[in-house]
Amino acid sequence: MNNNIEKEYKVLVTKEQFYNLYQNFATPPFHEQVNIYYDTQDLMIRKHKGAMRIRDVNGMHIFTLKMQSEEGLLEFEKPVPKNAITSLEDEEIQELLHRYQLQGPFFKIAELHTQRAVYESEFAELCFDISTYHGKTDYEIEYEYKQPHDGLSVFQKLLSHVQLVYEKNCTSKIQRALQAVEDAPVYAAADGQVLSVVQDACTGTTVTMELGNGYQAVYGQLKDLTVAEGDTVKEGEVIGNISAPTKYYSVEGPNLYFAMKKDGVPVDPFEYLE
Repeated sequence: MNNNIEKEYKVLVTKEQFYNLYQNFATPPFHEQVNIYYDTQDLMIRKHKGAMRIRDVNGMHIFTLKMQSEEGLLEFEKPVPKNAITSLEDEEIQELLHRYQLQGPFFKIAELHTQRAVYESEFAELCFDISTYHGKTDYEIEYEYKQPHDGLSVFQKLLSHVQLVYEKNCTSKIQRALQAVEDAPVYAAADGQVLSVVQDACTGTTVTMELGNGYQAVYGQLKDLTVAEGDTVKEGEVIGNISAPTKYYSVEGPNLYFAMKKDGVPVDPFEYLE
């Protein structure tokens, strides 16, 4: 398994700035990457400011674990047979995860597609990334070290070609993908009538809907509601958008709280909705 300290500079730019700079570098071809990110149910990797993904690129599947260390962000990579949770059962990967006390089960938490073009120099890779996730698209330029040098000065000079000055203005791709969940529309899972709209310390703005036969659906972490108490709602109708998380979900980030009850007792939603 390969490992190294990742050192890079990256900046988000506009579409126009992106292509203006790209055209200065002999327009290298773009290749698609599909990044699937995995974590435990309680997001233990994210809590340690790390990330775990499997990337599909050029017919290969590359496992990557990034974890913080005293020297910087330590990156481990290994080819795996496919982009699936079962690939994490690899013996060498399991040893690595145990070293960091990361125990499954693991779950897919995000998917991000990137069109990447790479300009190679002796000292670094200049990457032009167009990433899409949750209906959003962003344009990012990365300067990744291949060997020690004054990379910041070089990157600043490259950006100056399009009147840009480097400033740290973007988080990692996984953080952006998770953040994009905020503002996403929330759709009614079934026909029903709005029983209540309350402010809950844990789940924020929370809508409870009567579905009939003693069943209730509870939607939390909402904003910009389009329904009110007493409204009749059809399955698939937008009832609001996902809000910023309450303090009780600050680690998980923006997410939809969803629960179902039968005669006031919590039940598995899949038993009702399948």
